[in-house]
Amino acid sequence: MLPMLYCVPCNKSFLTREKFTRHNYYSHTEGKVPCEVCGKLFKSMWYLKAHSVVHQSHSVECDICNRTFKHAKSLGQHKSQAHYNAGKWNCKQCEKEYITAAGLVAHVKTAHLGVTYTCDVCKRTYLSESHFKIHQRNHEIGNVRLLYTCMTCGDQLSSKSSLKRHMRIHKENFLYICDVCGKGLRTPQSFRNHSRIHSGEKPFGCHECGKTFVSKERLTEHVRVHTKEKPYSCGVCGKSFTQQHSLKVHARLHTGERPYRCHICEKAFIVKPMLVSHLKMHDVLFE
Repeated sequence: MLPMLYCVPCNKSFLTREKFTRHNYYSHTEGKVPCEVCGKLFKSMWYLKAHSVVHQSHSVECDICNRTFKHAKSLGQHKSQAHYNAGKWNCKQCEKEYITAAGLVAHVKTAHLGVTYTCDVCKRTYLSESHFKIHQRNHEIGNVRLLYTCMTCGDQLSSKSSLKRHMRIHKENFLYICDVCGKGLRTPQSFRNHSRIHSGEKPFGCHECGKTFVSKERLTEHVRVHTKEKPYSCGVCGKSFTQQHSLKVHARLHTGERPYRCHICEKAFIVKPMLVSHLKMHDVLFE
């Protein structure tokens, strides 16, 4: 029996060195294997297959007509063809274009008439009256308005006294309660680190760039930017990160977890900045 040449990354075997060399060139040469969806280059087919999970876990939606597509590439082609000149509602005062009449009306109210809708509970401001009314429901259970929020667990209560009674539940689990925001902490060190968020104190400085941090742990994570150390690796695709939090966020691409949900349309996102960006589509402003 002839000896076999074995490729470790993809579990394939070859009878001749010529075939093995050709396979290695096309499948495992650095930066030669492109993703057909996003165009990113990978050093081997093995890494490309691991990456492809990102595009299989969810579809993408057109923010203009709400049509969904399997790939981001398909969405891009759709928007360039179907919505190339989508804006059709023009403001006569500043020539801005809007896709819908409602968008134009909201623009005129805020930009030229100064009309906004502010929630008297959380002070969040909206350009659209309909979105403002939807938001107000978040502060109601039945006919009771929820004015006070527990900073430890997120529960909302109708009065300050109810909040104080509620906080007793957490005192058994937390040894320290922040007198500024009410958040509960379990250790003296975590309480000191948290308090610095309110005081602005950042005693831990980086010797490389001078940037300062509230805790030694944050500084340690930052220093890895300079040392290029990436101790946290993804078990699915092998990508490495300097911070454990970054790995946690990255893992959501594989698990499909989206913890940040829009309170207006229920659309969910992987990270908070994506939600904040999305809220701008609903004409939401913040104080």
